Amino acid sequence: MQTEKPGKSYRLRKILPLTLSTFLQDLPQFLTYQIWTKLLFSVVLLPSFWLFVRFLMSRRGMHVITNSTIAEFMLHKEGALLAGVALLLLFLGIILELFGFVTISARALHDAPEVGYLSLVWTNLKQIPKLMGFGGLLLVLYLLLFVPLSGTGVGLSFISVRIPNFITAVIESNPAYLAAYGLIVLIALLLSIRWIFTLHFIVIGNLRPLNAMRASAVLYRDNHKVFLKTLLFLALLGVFLSALIVLGWFIGIQYLIEHLDFEKVSARSVMAGLLLLQTLSIFLTGILIVPFDVHVLTVLFYRFTKNHPRFSAVAGNVPWVPKKTKDSLLDHLTKKRGRLILLSLLLLTAMIALSQGLFHEFFIEPHDTQVVAHRGGGFARAENSLLGLQHAIRTGADYTEVDIQRTKDGHYVLHHDTRLKRILGIGERVDELTLDEIRQKTPEENRADWIPALPDFLDKSIGHIRVMLELKGPTADTRMAEDVIRMIRDRAMEQDAVILSLDYRLIQYIEQKHPDIQTGFIYFLSIGDIAALDGDYLILEEGIATPDRIAEIREAGKKSVVWTVNQAENMDTFIDRGVDAIITDEVRTMQGQLTISQAKTARDRMLEMFIPK
Repeated sequence: MQTEKPGKSYRLRKILPLTLSTFLQDLPQFLTYQIWTKLLFSVVLLPSFWLFVRFLMSRRGMHVITNSTIAEFMLHKEGALLAGVALLLLFLGIILELFGFVTISARALHDAPEVGYLSLVWTNLKQIPKLMGFGGLLLVLYLLLFVPLSGTGVGLSFISVRIPNFITAVIESNPAYLAAYGLIVLIALLLSIRWIFTLHFIVIGNLRPLNAMRASAVLYRDNHKVFLKTLLFLALLGVFLSALIVLGWFIGIQYLIEHLDFEKVSARSVMAGLLLLQTLSIFLTGILIVPFDVHVLTVLFYRFTKNHPRFSAVAGNVPWVPKKTKDSLLDHLTKKRGRLILLSLLLLTAMIALSQGLFHEFFIEPHDTQVVAHRGGGFARAENSLLGLQHAIRTGADYTEVDIQRTKDGHYVLHHDTRLKRILGIGERVDELTLDEIRQKTPEENRADWIPALPDFLDKSIGHIRVMLELKGPTADTRMAEDVIRMIRDRAMEQDAVILSLDYRLIQYIEQKHPDIQTGFIYFLSIGDIAALDGDYLILEEGIATPDRIAEIREAGKKSVVWTVNQAENMDTFIDRGVDAIITDEVRTMQGQLTISQAKTARDRMLEMFIPK
């Protein structure tokens, strides 16, 4: 590693060139290691894990696990086995991805000879005993939750953790929840920054996770100003360069789209080739971001420890790995430029040829996506109200979705929350009051509109709009299902009403007892074969409504509905994915996006192909 005079080693003009030069020098090894690791996970580890999950599910007689059934599954021995294997997979991810990058980075800074992939993996696998115990669990928690939540630090690339939008909507609507969430994010941010060098102290300093976290906190505390300045500068530089490249690229793409004649094969080949080039560039950038971030932290780690009285001995440590004795296939491909170029050209030619056969797929007419007004009429009117129903009808929504609960005296009313606090300002639950008591506690000016009885709501919807009725709250049971079905039959609304529930057992009950009644299962988590789920409609939280899941639902002969989508760009995404319906609080915005989608030209759709969603 290059050395500098004391007191000058922290200057950005010293750190940045060293970081870039050493990273680029060992770029083939970073790239080779990342590709092999991705292959190992995608071809061996993850498929094996999901096969094991399916085996455990089959032992419980299950084809799919959802948010409705996962708690029950996890309470059995199969659930405990699943948790143990999942934890082992996370440990392997930490070792294979992050420990590997730290090792390569540290050796690159000391001009150590290149090592083989298997040797590197085997050396780091010996770190597993360190991860056993509370410290290892805390490390997993840090990488799995704190890093994604705070957006700071280096996490695992093969797993994505996000808060579902329906939960964030609840958080944002409640000041107390929002304050608590803000506090949690702040704590996650502070801990993520303090523990930023934990991986380096484990791999380079040979410490156990808890001791590594403590050491990282000390090292950060004593160098926090330089650390924050360096990362801020690199972040701003990265944003500037990325914006410059992306802007230039899309200006060029838009120019070509406006001037090329897509009736000609040559023009279509050019655009298909550019799309492939963009996809490949995004892929390569994506797999190199984590190694580069690790390398930046490694440079800072050695700089900070070198002049630290407590950790100066660590600055001389270099992870030992047996020297490589022969090149792998990927080594030959990455080192022999001619072969790499030839391989790239062959791949490019094959993809262009394939694109010619599939090119018409990009110009198909948009799917007929229907609009579902959330909680009656969306944000435009009071939720679960008759005014909301009228608004949904006036705006031309295809469906109105409402929540059903049972009162103390057996009537059914429209209300979302378990308690009446948010709407009426009282602490009682719906099932603790009679219908008359709810009426009396409702402000007189809103008595004819708020928390209406289900029969009144159905009577006013007949012939005007179809309805989705969610069985909600602690009274959502088979009795509620039977009573609601009777009301539907009494009004001959079998073709105009869909019964929804988060409780899968209720959906199964209705499907078995009343197969002619339309049902929809609401879920935000699924493992296994979703096509095996009962229900005519599958209502997915927008975060899990991937193209593959939507296609799987369609192939199973069911209808896909996404909830709750309120951002115009997300509406556009799901319209393009061909979902059957979108539940939204912004009915007019949704209808506007449908109009825009239907008016898109072939050139508009071509441009959208280059904009990742």
